[in-house]
Amino acid sequence: MSRESRHYRKEEPKSKFVQAVVIGAVVGGCLSLFDKSTRRSVKASTKQWCERINYLAKNPDRVIDQVREATTQMRTTVTKVSDEVALLVDTVEELSHIPSEVSQMIEETKEAFVAEKKKAGLSEQQVK
Repeated sequence: MSRESRHYRKEEPKSKFVQAVVIGAVVGGCLSLFDKSTRRSVKASTKQWCERINYLAKNPDRVIDQVREATTQMRTTVTKVSDEVALLVDTVEELSHIPSEVSQMIEETKEAFVAEKKKAGLSEQQVK
């Protein structure tokens, strides 16, 4: 990087957009607290979150057990879905071979009827 480009970068005005957005959010939040029902709601939410955090702090083993149980359930579900998808793929693959097999069976049946009719003395043109 040349000396001039480094000098130019230092003189660029810094954007205050993020700072203004944060300040606007704080001011908006403070203004919304002038409403009594909003204050009650914020107080109740804050109380619930504090209770949850205290519970987590006092019972880390229970939280770890819940996470392990959820992880095990998720793993089981993923395995089941994976097995079902594999079965579905196998079924679709088998079904993709059926049209050619059916076509072959129809052709063989047609040939058998033609051969029977020829034995009976009819030409292939009359059979069609």
